[in-house]
Amino acid sequence: MHPLFGLSCSSATHWHGGKMLVLKEDALPYHIDPITLETLGRWGFHGKWTATSMSARPKIDPVTGEMIAYSYQAKGDLSDDVAVYTVSPRVASSRPCVAKTSARRAGDIAACAATRSRG
Repeated sequence: MHPLFGLSCSSATHWHGGKMLVLKEDALPYHIDPITLETLGRWGFHGKWTATSMSARPKIDPVTGEMIAYSYQAKGDLSDDVAVYTVSPRVASSRPCVAKTSARRAGDIAACAATRSRG
């Protein structure tokens, strides 16, 4: 295991904005070269992602191409903050929304879905 990745057991590879990202639940994503698989560094969306972590399961809006992702424990380990971000494919904008939740229930949002309506 690469020492930068710690011991998180939930991880995924995701493409967004022309970048290959490796995601895990308890840190910012890593930008990876898709040819060499070299780790290019942590990716914080040009400083627009202010939370301490990002979920390994973002959703992509099929109409706009925006990525919808969240960070639970967004202000650090065991904080009760959840941040939800919408990030454009060009990373020109990022709109966070921060809410409070019970830390023991944070994992409940791991399998969330994004829809066009509340219906």
